[in-house]
Amino acid sequence: MKKILLLPVLAVISILFFSIPSATAADPDIAGLDNFAILSDTYTNTNPTTLTGDLGYRVPPDPITTTPTLSNGVVIASPSTAYSTAITKQGELFLSLNSESDTGVCTTSLAGATDLAHVVIPGMPAVGTLTPGIYCISGAVSILSPGIILKGDGVYIFRIDGAISTVTGSVVTLDGANPDKVFWVPSTAAHGTSLATVTTFAGNIVTLGPTTLFVDVTMNGRILSGGPNAAVTTSNDAITAPLVTIAPPIPIIESDDCVDCIPPTLGLTSNSVRRVDQGFSYNDKSSNVELFLTPHQLITTKVGDVNKAVFKIYEAGGPNEVRHFEMIFGLAQGQILGDSKVRIELDRSWDGIDTVKVIDPENSLKDVKVETSKGACRTAAVFTEDCLIVTVYHTFVAPLGFDIIATKVWDEHLNSWNNYFTPGVKAVDSLTAEPVPIPIIPTGMKVLISDLTITKSQVMIGDTIRVSFKVTDDNGNFIPWVTPDVGICKVSAVKPHYVLVTPKSPLANDSDCPFFQSDFLSSSNTYSINMIVPQGIKEGKYKLDVWADPDYIGPYGVIGAHKSVDITISGTKVPVVPTPVKIIKSPLKQVQSGVAIDKVQCRDNFQLIIRASNDSPACVTPATKAKLIERGWARPQT
Repeated sequence: MKKILLLPVLAVISILFFSIPSATAADPDIAGLDNFAILSDTYTNTNPTTLTGDLGYRVPPDPITTTPTLSNGVVIASPSTAYSTAITKQGELFLSLNSESDTGVCTTSLAGATDLAHVVIPGMPAVGTLTPGIYCISGAVSILSPGIILKGDGVYIFRIDGAISTVTGSVVTLDGANPDKVFWVPSTAAHGTSLATVTTFAGNIVTLGPTTLFVDVTMNGRILSGGPNAAVTTSNDAITAPLVTIAPPIPIIESDDCVDCIPPTLGLTSNSVRRVDQGFSYNDKSSNVELFLTPHQLITTKVGDVNKAVFKIYEAGGPNEVRHFEMIFGLAQGQILGDSKVRIELDRSWDGIDTVKVIDPENSLKDVKVETSKGACRTAAVFTEDCLIVTVYHTFVAPLGFDIIATKVWDEHLNSWNNYFTPGVKAVDSLTAEPVPIPIIPTGMKVLISDLTITKSQVMIGDTIRVSFKVTDDNGNFIPWVTPDVGICKVSAVKPHYVLVTPKSPLANDSDCPFFQSDFLSSSNTYSINMIVPQGIKEGKYKLDVWADPDYIGPYGVIGAHKSVDITISGTKVPVVPTPVKIIKSPLKQVQSGVAIDKVQCRDNFQLIIRASNDSPACVTPATKAKLIERGWARPQT
């Protein structure tokens, strides 16, 4: 199967101010730091805080205070090698961000203490709106209400000879900017950072000084601090590191009582069997849907035009077993489904009632209409109604910041699957731009894997380990269409022939590689992946293998790469006892098995209704239940 990931080419804007030569900021290297939410010398937390990413410290929080909740992250503490390596990289990043030779000369210079929300800067779109560049400020920086807007994709570096502060309710809004490429850099250890209550902040704070987040701060970025003054204090805050790596979904069913363990698909099943031809179509441009990433020509549409997206969904239990579908717009490279602000959701009840919900807080869409029907999954069809056809009509009101689209679908038994389509759909004000061509892959190009590291080589079952590496071509360039694979394998293992693990277990049925996962997607040449050593793997010596395999790249004569590091698995960290999943059958099947109608059970977030005309049960969302009772279709429960 050929997998090519195409990413849109985005321009970097230069800024000219005070006759300083125009320059473009170089993209700083955050490899090795990208998964940290907080890296500090001393860490203190006084109220419940949520960190999405790693937490690093030399001096841990006092046990009397509250330990933060970690999501998709681990604690990396001194004196571990991983911590010392991260502190070294933080120091290198700090020096690089302050170096004109490394990251560029100042494109905007501001004298003295500066309020970025209200300072007038020639050449900017508006007061409080900043475009990419290097801002050199010879005094403290404040961001007063209402805040600032970072407009456009590119690198933002704020070199600040003073402290950073916000006021209550300040907001740093990203309008096309990537938090990975925003850097706030106080110049010395004496300059601290203070984010006031209910501040919404974005970017990387790279500092040698103290950083304090007051109550209810929301931050899309990282605090990367090093040195003896690098104390970080949080209090009931939420920090989300903009992780660069997307791991593909792995369907794991934790119960032997499995009526249907196979998720719906728009193209391939998890073992790479094609069930649907041309499963995705946008304005009559169709393509086969691959397992996880589907490449296609960038589709450009004009703001105000009506667009038509068509999806064909195969479900083993039949089209009527599809319960939920989402079309998600405007993802950037490396983002996941939850990062989108625009989505169209379709919920389908047991007896065919469709409910459509549009989540669009910025009003980017209008005239949304969703239709469902049945049709043939395959071109040469024996069955003509084995697919659910979902047609989504919509009109863009304004261009979106990013173009990648995605889908999410699940069935009666909550088996779900996600797909990404790249480079996606681009809404523009006028159709003058040329379409982005599919790049030519040079014959004989070599793929290189470098800087492969793991946080620890002696692990136990249940441990979380971090795998980091880079994938480039032989000239050191990022290759967006390579999606590498990672496995825990015997020393003598060759690459497995399957693509994903089997549905019923996190272990693959391969004696050489008891754990294997494919199709990792990154927004840069750096991959940083959390892996949990799964239950059932035998103790012993293994290789942790990384492949960028030519079988995955296609018939271009590309020479793939493979690297590995030694890993030893011994013992179990915590007894891993699978939590049984209670399988709730459909209302009809429950009644057929003898359950009384008023005793029918529904899954979480669904409620039971009784159809007024024939006393048949159905499980629907609370909103649908209210509508059906109001219309007299269902009778209220007593």
